[in-house]
Amino acid sequence: MGRIDERALFEAVARRIGDARVPQAIVVVPLAVDVAFRFAGAWDDPWRSSALAGYGVLLLACLVSAPGPRLRDPRLVALVPVLDIIAIGLLRLTIGSPVGIALVIPAIWLALLLARTGVAVAVVVTAVALILPGMAEINVTLDIVDRAVLIMLIVVLTSSLVALTRSSMIQQQAKLEGVLRTVNVGVMTIDRDGHVQTTNPRQDEFLALADPYGLEAGRSFIFQRDATTPVSPDDYPMARSLRGEEYSGYVIWIGEDPSARRAVSVSSRNLRDETGALDGGVMAAQDVTDLIRALAVKDDFIRAVSHELRTPLTSILGYLDLASELELDDELRGWIEPALRNGDRLARVVNDLIGSARHAGFALEMRAVRLDQVVADTVADLQVMAVGAEVRLTTGRIEGAPVHGDPDRLAMVADNLVSNAIKYSVAGDEVTVEVYPEGDLAMLVVRDTGAGIAPEDRAFVFDRFFRSDDVRERGLPGVGLGLATCKEIVEAHGGSIAIAERPPPGAEFVVSLPLEPSR
Repeated sequence: MGRIDERALFEAVARRIGDARVPQAIVVVPLAVDVAFRFAGAWDDPWRSSALAGYGVLLLACLVSAPGPRLRDPRLVALVPVLDIIAIGLLRLTIGSPVGIALVIPAIWLALLLARTGVAVAVVVTAVALILPGMAEINVTLDIVDRAVLIMLIVVLTSSLVALTRSSMIQQQAKLEGVLRTVNVGVMTIDRDGHVQTTNPRQDEFLALADPYGLEAGRSFIFQRDATTPVSPDDYPMARSLRGEEYSGYVIWIGEDPSARRAVSVSSRNLRDETGALDGGVMAAQDVTDLIRALAVKDDFIRAVSHELRTPLTSILGYLDLASELELDDELRGWIEPALRNGDRLARVVNDLIGSARHAGFALEMRAVRLDQVVADTVADLQVMAVGAEVRLTTGRIEGAPVHGDPDRLAMVADNLVSNAIKYSVAGDEVTVEVYPEGDLAMLVVRDTGAGIAPEDRAFVFDRFFRSDDVRERGLPGVGLGLATCKEIVEAHGGSIAIAERPPPGAEFVVSLPLEPSR
């Protein structure tokens, strides 16, 4: 981004202070009052008469120019404080008035208008205004000289401070504008009346799509999440912000042409004045079109794949079920029963994938369950996997923990946690499983001595389809649904699941479920 436009800055300052009438009144009023009370009747002095006449002309010029278009060139406006300084200098040394300190006001005005150039102009003009009238006087005393030096010092310090502050504000404004122009997020602020105060280029693009006809009533093109149903004007993001609502992730579609519409996620936060009253809002909008379309494609893919898996899996389970009803020896039955049990779990995973794509959730078949027995069966089933991975799978504290729940779903939780611990471990690591009651909760703890979970990934491990960079680099199989499914099942049982805070190596997952009330 280039240099700040000085003219734009001047116009911004002008909007804040009104127009030239305001600073000119600040200069004229104290001088007029001082002259009227201290030196009434001494109008025959030519220096003072010239000064007062000059003030009158300046104030009249400001009053006349103010109603029309404001002066837009700060260099032209700077002539007013320059003439003010000259007039004040004439009054101060001619009649010994203490109002010479008022030189500070036009000096500050110059610093605001012209920055360092204004400081230089203020210093030079002030020096001339103080010295030349004094040279025309015969009785210039040491006190007058001392006052002149003091005033000069005050002018230099105050105008320099103002110029430095102005420069710092410009730098901060430049940084802010640079950020707003760079980010790919639309930003807009509005005042309490709904008038737009600031926007960045990205937000201008969104406004051009949503309101191509300039915010005319009934001509906005803002649609609900289905991209076809219009949003009620009361639910427009700006309308919600004006009501004082704060929201995040409000997804709308914008655009007149259906083929060119964009999905935008809008967030809003309130702005408040010094009394705490609502003073407007700031809104941020992000284009999420590609994300929403990708999620739709992903759901279609999951739905298609799941349906393709379910048909052959149903056939496999049918034949296994028929085989289990035959008269078999114990060894063969010991092979078929785990295959049938895990096939049932796989069928539920496929159904969960379909439900995930449809956002339909899942149903629970609740009854009394011994969580310790469910976990023991899971550990026994996964010993073969642990042996193959050269990981030691052990049980620690295993105590009776009766809960009210769906045994198959709880088995899925245990299976996911233990199999994940084995999968993310390497040869020589150890996985430990514990189940025990604690207060009115049943605790399931699965810990391992593997690589652990990176701190930046801990907040996302329970999100659907999340897979860390490390997992992808290692090429470990999975789609990132296991822990998300665990969380849904546990919360459906009224429990919670979390990653325990523990030093590396390894990770520790803790599941807590309500204990079955004793009868």
